[in-house]
Amino acid sequence: MCTRVFWNTNKTALLVGRSMDWPTSTEPKLYVFPRGIARDGGMVGAQRFIAENPARWTSRYGSIVTAAYDLGAFDGFNERGLAMHLLYLTAADYGPRDPSLPALHSGVWGQALLDNAATVEEALAGNVSAAFTACRAPF
Repeated sequence: MCTRVFWNTNKTALLVGRSMDWPTSTEPKLYVFPRGIARDGGMVGAQRFIAENPARWTSRYGSIVTAAYDLGAFDGFNERGLAMHLLYLTAADYGPRDPSLPALHSGVWGQALLDNAATVEEALAGNVSAAFTACRAPF
């Protein structure tokens, strides 16, 4: 589980703080990814989680991310300045998967945003997430 505090009534700056709330180390690793990497939304590291119709894309932007347990990027930013910070909730329910839509492991959803969106507006417009169906992480 993760916790986030967001202060958006400050007239100087929007401030955010977060905690991973894990009882042990998440074994964080820092990765630098150049643009142009072929991605597979069904793969996390060398492990395949989604075999049927995984989302595939080529990264438009380079990024620097922190991964936890080598199960995907949980914090990071891309070369255009877009930042993402994922929270994890074990009880999350994404609903039944529609196999006709490309699927994306929830651990790589944030990386997909960094790879494909230059701005918050692009990310919110659904240009990235509308094409994917999220699948729950297996931990």
